[in-house]
Amino acid sequence: MTFETKIGDNQLITARAFYTTRSVLNRLAVASNGYGDLERAYSGLGATYELDEKFWGMKYRLKIGLDIDNQEDTRKRYAFKKVVVEGVTSYVQDTLVLNQLESYKSTGVYALQELQITKRLLVSFGVRYDDLNLGVADHFLIDGDQSATRHYDKVNPMVGVSYGLGGRASIYANYSTTFETPTLQELSNNPNGTGGFNPTLLPMQAKSFEIGTKGRVFGSLAFDMALFHIESQNDLVPFQIAGQTGKTYYRNAGATLRNGVELGLSYQIAKGLTLNYTQTYSDFTYETYLVNTTSYDGNTMPGIPKMNIQFELRYVDPTGLFVIAQVRNESKMFADDANDATAPGFTVVNLRMGNTFVMRGYEIEPYFAVNNLGNALYMANVQVNATSNRYYEPASKQYLFGGVKFRLK
Repeated sequence: MTFETKIGDNQLITARAFYTTRSVLNRLAVASNGYGDLERAYSGLGATYELDEKFWGMKYRLKIGLDIDNQEDTRKRYAFKKVVVEGVTSYVQDTLVLNQLESYKSTGVYALQELQITKRLLVSFGVRYDDLNLGVADHFLIDGDQSATRHYDKVNPMVGVSYGLGGRASIYANYSTTFETPTLQELSNNPNGTGGFNPTLLPMQAKSFEIGTKGRVFGSLAFDMALFHIESQNDLVPFQIAGQTGKTYYRNAGATLRNGVELGLSYQIAKGLTLNYTQTYSDFTYETYLVNTTSYDGNTMPGIPKMNIQFELRYVDPTGLFVIAQVRNESKMFADDANDATAPGFTVVNLRMGNTFVMRGYEIEPYFAVNNLGNALYMANVQVNATSNRYYEPASKQYLFGGVKFRLK
């Protein structure tokens, strides 16, 4: 539920509250603890205050917020047992091997400010403080009590400046820091085989620099280009252990460096006909990363293509007819930290068309689509640092689908 109210013409207060639950049964090809049973409860509260004001002729915007969130996971794992009945082999749920209650409580407060110093110059500043409490209560005590708690708190600032170049274009620069803890699932997947949390897993911290320009030129060409540089510590890296196919654990890399360029273009060719183009170049490397006695210093981070390009030609007719053609290209990517395994690059073409009908306040939109029109062979997903060379999850060949959307206006 959300609540929103205005105070005068220049103040706004919003509040939110939510509650969700999730129940998951998961079966992996691991005999010892491959049967997972998860019950999750997730709830939160939040509030913001916004102010638009003028000081000495300068426009000023302020936003203050509070976030309180709570997650509790009741996680159980069971072993599998082999059963043979009349020559037919099956595997059924067997003994309990893990039973624990995991909690993640977070409180965050933040403030964002914008000051329009001149007609062209805008300065923004923000700061956020987070207080995080993670805990696990072990209810499976045969192998000892693995209960544990973690507490983190962190202040993250950001500052930005934007300058109008005249017309409809501007340049900008931003600096910020970020802080990310492991999730409960990442912590509970403990490579030492016991319950509790992985005792070696640390939060990730990063510093981010970005400069860019955006705007509109030649009447109908919109552009947005950004260069970014991110320095991080303790990146969370997935890996698997031999003999436990399908089960993913996590470890920290020492330091990583991410440099890249993002480009977006949108051009209106004619009335209703628009061409969109996006491109991301990512040069992500491990600066320092040691696993046991193996160094991956200087290697490219796996699971991320260096180049990602997407074209989209979109036509929308006043009658409601629409046709969207999309071309997506990704370069090759590495599948492991050693950069020995590679997923090849690919190009796929997707086509979607339909019509939107408006009748008495209702919108009805039947649509039809063809994905992978050229029947390309490519990988839909790469499991980073998988065992037994099981890195690759193939994508579907050409497939058709359709449906109908209903909207009440």
